[in-house]
Amino acid sequence: MSTVRAAEPAGPGALARARAWCASARGGAWGGLGALLLGAAGQAFLDAQVAAGLAASALALAAGLYLAGPGRALLLAAEEPGHAERVERALGAHVAVAAVLAAAAFPLFRGNRFSAQGVALWLGALGVLGAAALPPGARHWLAGRGPGPGGERPAGEGLRLSWAALGLLGASAVGAYLRLYRLAEIPAEVGPDVPHVFANIRTILSGEYPIFFPSHPGREGLFFYLAAPLARLYGLSHTTIKVASALVGLASIPLLYLLGRELYGRAVGLGAAGMLAISHWHIIASRSGLRAGTLLPPMILAWLWLVRGLRRGRRWEFYLAGAAFGLGMYTYNAYAAVGVAGALLLLGEALAGRGGRLWANRQGLALAAVTALVVLVPLGRYAYEAPQQYVYRAATRVSGLERPLPADLFSVALGNAGRALGMFNVAGDAVFATNVPNLRALGFLTAVLFVLGGARLAWHWKVGYNLAVLGALGAMLLPTALALAFPQEVPNNYRAIGALPPAMLLAAVGLEGLWRAAGEALGAADRAGAADRAGAADRAGAADRGGAVKDGAGDGAGDGESGGAGTYLLGGLLALALVGGLAREARTAGVTYFHDYRLAQPRHNYSLSLEMARVIDAFAGEAFAISRPHFYDGNAVRMHLVRTDPAAWHDLAAPSPDEPPLDGSLERVLVIVHPDDLATREALRAAYPRGVCVEHRDDDGLVAFLACYGEAQTPR
Repeated sequence: MSTVRAAEPAGPGALARARAWCASARGGAWGGLGALLLGAAGQAFLDAQVAAGLAASALALAAGLYLAGPGRALLLAAEEPGHAERVERALGAHVAVAAVLAAAAFPLFRGNRFSAQGVALWLGALGVLGAAALPPGARHWLAGRGPGPGGERPAGEGLRLSWAALGLLGASAVGAYLRLYRLAEIPAEVGPDVPHVFANIRTILSGEYPIFFPSHPGREGLFFYLAAPLARLYGLSHTTIKVASALVGLASIPLLYLLGRELYGRAVGLGAAGMLAISHWHIIASRSGLRAGTLLPPMILAWLWLVRGLRRGRRWEFYLAGAAFGLGMYTYNAYAAVGVAGALLLLGEALAGRGGRLWANRQGLALAAVTALVVLVPLGRYAYEAPQQYVYRAATRVSGLERPLPADLFSVALGNAGRALGMFNVAGDAVFATNVPNLRALGFLTAVLFVLGGARLAWHWKVGYNLAVLGALGAMLLPTALALAFPQEVPNNYRAIGALPPAMLLAAVGLEGLWRAAGEALGAADRAGAADRAGAADRAGAADRGGAVKDGAGDGAGDGESGGAGTYLLGGLLALALVGGLAREARTAGVTYFHDYRLAQPRHNYSLSLEMARVIDAFAGEAFAISRPHFYDGNAVRMHLVRTDPAAWHDLAAPSPDEPPLDGSLERVLVIVHPDDLATREALRAAYPRGVCVEHRDDDGLVAFLACYGEAQTPR
C-alpha cells in the first residue's frame, strides 16, 4: 500500500534568506568587517594615488556591504512625547516694540562704531524678543531645573557620570592636548594674516570698538572681541592670540556632541565629538590664531536650537537659534552659507512629509528670523555705509573684481565642485599655513567612515534630519567651491571649515552602524552560550531522571547564524578594528601636526620675523631692514617688536645711496639684509668700512638673514 506524504511548505526564497542573514548578528558583523576592510583598501589606493578606478569601486562596494548589513537600521534620536511648552500667544506686540528699538539703534552705529546708546537700544530690542520667547511660568520653570525636589540633590546621592559623559570628557581631554601642547612654539611664524589680527585686537584694547575691521581685505570682529580680554590679562602677543583660537576650537567639541545627540542619539554625538577632537583639519585651524574656526560654535548652536525648536515646539529655542545665527555673521564671511544650510533643513522637513510641523511652528520660525535680523543691526549698518568694503573679499573670488573670470566658467565650476568634494578623501588644501599641503582633510578611518555614513544617510534621506546633514555638507562647501576667479585655491580648508561638523556627523553615523553590529554579534554569541548552557543543564537533568534525551536539543543556537564562537570572533574583530583604528588616528593626528605640519612651514617652523625683532630690540641705535629681495613680512616683525620709538626700525624696499643707511651719515646703525643681497652689503661696506655682518641661522643651519652693524669713521 503506497503512502502519500503531504507536500512540505516551500521554504523562503534565496533573496529572503539573504536578507534575513544580512539582518542577523553574524551577517551584520560580516558586512561591517567587509565594509571596513574594503573601505580601508579603497582609501589606501586613493592615498597612494594609484588605481583610482579600483579605489572608487572598493569604496562603492564597501558602502553597499554597509547598507546591506550595519547600515540597514534606521537611525533616529528618540522624539520627546508631545510638544512641550507650545505657546500660542501672538508675537505682534513684541516684534513691533523690538522693531522700533532696532530702528532707533540703526543710525547710532554710524561710523563703524559700537556706541553706548546704540548698544543699549539694540540689547533692549533683543530683550523684548527674549521676553516673547519665555514660556508661561518661566520663573517657576527655571527654578525647577535642579536634580531633586526643590532644586537640591537628594541626600546620599553622589555624582554619577554616564558612559557618554565619561567619553566626552576623554575626547575633550585629548582635544585639549592636541590644541594646547607646544602652542607657543607651533606655529612659530605668524603668517600674513595674524599681524592684522594683532592690530585689530590692539584697536579694541586702545578703547575703540569697530563693528567691522576694514584692514585689507576686511574682517568680521567677533574673534577679536573674544581674544581681547585674554590679551588684556596676559598681554597681547602671538601666543595669547593662538590661545584664544585654541579655546574656541576646544569649545566646539562638546557642542558637536550635543548636536549629534540631538540628531541621532548619544553614540553618534560621542563619535562626532571624538573624531573632531583628533581631526588634524580642526587642530590646525584651532591653533592658527585666525578667526575661521570661530564660525563653528554659532553654526552648531543655531543648528542645534533650530532642530530642538522644531521637535519640541519651544519658542525660546527658536529665539536662541536666531540669535546664534545672527551672531555667526560676525565670525567669518563663509558663515553666510549657513543661511543656505538652514533653508535646506526647512526644505528637507517639507520633502520628508513634515510640513505640518513647520506650519505648527510658524511663529517660532518667524521669531528666529526676526531675532537674527535684530542681531545683525550693527553689521547691517556697516554694510549699508560701506557695501563694497563689506563684500570685497568674497566678491574677489566669485567675480572678476580682482582677476578676470575664466572663459569656460562652467568647466571651472565643475572642477571646483569636484575638488571641494574630494578634499575629504583625495586631496585637501595645498597651502602650508592651513594644511600639510595636499593632505586629505579627514583622517584615514574617519575618511572611510565618512563614505559609509554618507551612503547610509543618502539611502534613508527622508528619515529624520538625514537630508539636512547632507545639505549642510554641500552648502558649507560653497565658499570654497565658488572661488571661480581663483580655481587654484580650491579646496581651501578655512573657507570650507563649516563643512567640518556635517562631515564628522556622517563619519559618526558610519561608526555607529559598525559599532552596533559588533555589539550585536557579541551579544548574540553571549545569548547563544547561555542557551547552550541551559540546554546542557536540561539534558543532564533529564538523564538523571531517566528520561529520553532528544539528539541536538538545546544546542542549535550555538551553531546558528546568530550565535556561537564564530559570531563572537567576528564581533570582537570588528570592535578591535574600530578601537584600534581610532587610537591610530589619534596618534597620527599628533604626528601630522607636530611633525609633518611643522616641517611644512617655511624654514621648518623657524620664526624669521621673531628673530629679526629680537635683533632689532637688542640694538640701541637706529635700525633698518632691507626687504629686497622680499623675504620677510614687515607687519609680522612690527608685531613682535618691544621697542616703540620711531627709530626702532625702518622697513625699506629700495634704499637710496644718498640717504640712510647707505650714505654713512649715522653714528651707529643696524641693517638687516638677505644673505643673497650682495648689492646692499657692498654699499654698507663702502659706507661703514669698519662694519661687520653677523649671520643668523635657522634651525637647519641655513643662513636666514644677516645683521650688519656699522659705525661712522669719525664720531659725531
